[in-house]
Amino acid sequence: MSEHRTSLQWARNGGPFARGNYSSSHEIRYSGGQTLTAAPAPEFGGNAAHADPEQLLLSALSSCHMLTFLAVAANRGYVVDSYSDNAVAVLGKNAEGKTAVTQATLSPKVVFSGDKQPTPDEYANRVGWGHSSIDDVATYLDATHPGKAVMFHHDPAHSDDFLESMRSTLEEQTGRTVDLAAEQSSYEV
Repeated sequence: MSEHRTSLQWARNGGPFARGNYSSSHEIRYSGGQTLTAAPAPEFGGNAAHADPEQLLLSALSSCHMLTFLAVAANRGYVVDSYSDNAVAVLGKNAEGKTAVTQATLSPKVVFSGDKQPTPDEYANRVGWGHSSIDDVATYLDATHPGKAVMFHHDPAHSDDFLESMRSTLEEQTGRTVDLAAEQSSYEV
């Protein structure tokens, strides 16, 4: 068990204080010394320049998921180069009719390197674990238009024919040439 602390400070500072007419911005301090100004979402009278409580909750969920994912990936022998997440929270009414975060959707995108990478079938068996698939790579290639696309070796148990099939599938999906890296090959970036 571990204990985690924050401190929160709000003050009226001589301003008005009536229903719907007061400053709701406040400061949150973390044990490491970092501070964050927070406020309600603009639709609740807050300041859009500050993080709102729903964003803070969502960022905690996203961060916990990423940290767990990285630990599991490292323990299973994967090498992760990057992880990004564009998470979304929905504020609505819960079963009791109270306003609450009713849905949080994490959308992690992970870039792997090294000899062990998930295939689309392996990815399907790990939904929610955040693996990248050939489809994700195709989307990334279409969005970024790199000068060269190179697939690196996946799981050592995959045969050369299997890897060639993955490369061919990626070329079909993207309409661009994809090289299959091999030992001792080099590429100019």
